[in-house]
Amino acid sequence: MQFDIPDASWTINSVVRRRTKIDLQPLYQRPSVCNDKQKQELIDSILRGYDLPKFYIRSCQSIFEHEVIDGQQRIRAIWGYIDDEYRLSDESKDIPYFGDLSGKKYTDLNGDQQEHIGRFPLSVVIIEKASDLEIRQLFLRLQEGVSLNPAEKRNAMTGKMRDFIAYLGENSKVFSNHCFSYPETRFQWHDLAAIVTCIEIARRPIDVKHLV
Repeated sequence: MQFDIPDASWTINSVVRRRTKIDLQPLYQRPSVCNDKQKQELIDSILRGYDLPKFYIRSCQSIFEHEVIDGQQRIRAIWGYIDDEYRLSDESKDIPYFGDLSGKKYTDLNGDQQEHIGRFPLSVVIIEKASDLEIRQLFLRLQEGVSLNPAEKRNAMTGKMRDFIAYLGENSKVFSNHCFSYPETRFQWHDLAAIVTCIEIARRPIDVKHLV
């Protein structure tokens, strides 16, 4: 695996411009899990000029130019704010130089405030010449600070069993008909499919509490 030094040319403006060329949902990724409070705090941090953690991005040769290994949730939050999907919280009532921005959507900001967000620098590490297995291993290690649930860990792995569980969880009529009360978030359908498969393989009662 080859890591390039952080690319200083990436800003929020460039992430917005590249929107159609960035894959936020490669197979190993989990769906969006950030709540509004977390998104609001991210934009508040940007407005205050706080540093953000590094973004790890893989170069691609497909319909996308890049895929996100780490930083997907933050990029979704940035795009969402630019699209006026949520407002800033009351915590943003004392932004240095800008004052009270609480309750404001992106289009409520003045030109200087929007420009401040757009020019905000992002520390992006571009990864070249890496196998799918190396990328998935890196993804798992980078997520150690934000716990993945068992279904998300399993989805990040490789192999026929992982592919079978994903197919079953996404395509089986049993799950798509909403026969169970599982939420359709964080691969919970996959988790139920893995439990059913494990019991079927064992053909007897089995402990699935720590199934990964």
